[in-house]
Amino acid sequence: MGLSSWDSRGFENTKWHHLDCFFPVDADLVSAESIKGFADLKR
Repeated sequence: MGLSSWDSRGFENTKWHHLDCFFPVDADLVSAESIKGFADLKR
């Protein structure tokens, strides 16, 4: 899973994370499809 942000110079940065690292262990995550907005992502 990636998080995009803009730095002070105007460049977009994406920080990539393993799904297990992105969400806490105790999160109620059943699948990627259960993430709000997942269906709106383009392949």
